Amino acid sequence: MARRLGARVHAGEGKRGELGYYPLHPTPEADALCAEKFPRHVYHWHFDGFDLLAGARRLAAGCERYPNQAYAYADHVVGLQFHPEVTYQQMCRWTVRGAHRLVADGARPAHEHLEGWRQHDAAVERWLSAFLGVWASGWMRGEAAVPRFAVAAE
Repeated sequence: MARRLGARVHAGEGKRGELGYYPLHPTPEADALCAEKFPRHVYHWHFDGFDLLAGARRLAAGCERYPNQAYAYADHVVGLQFHPEVTYQQMCRWTVRGAHRLVADGARPAHEHLEGWRQHDAAVERWLSAFLGVWASGWMRGEAAVPRFAVAAE
């Protein structure tokens, strides 16, 4: 999505990836998207990152290699670098069929993927369900899919 909107998408420095659960640092705007706070640990499976496009608002930052983890653009676009939709079964398939990728720099060992799912998935699932409810209700009414929220400066 970032590329389609005009941002540069690029390989991570040294081909280092993010495979497994990594922490996020959401903005107040991210926490205001829905009734659930934005997740603090999320699942990744990528070797690429992207530049924040002109006019976009960063919703969540990650590590130095991949600082752009979530963004909002205009009133109807939210882009995510991570995979909130991943199920336990998908993660098992990815870590088995993609086991050769788990030796790459930045990849967590397979058992940490599954332990991370047990530890973090409930919060991610609650957020995703609440966020999709907000998004779908706006879409059904013909409004902007992701409403802007006024966030007080801290």
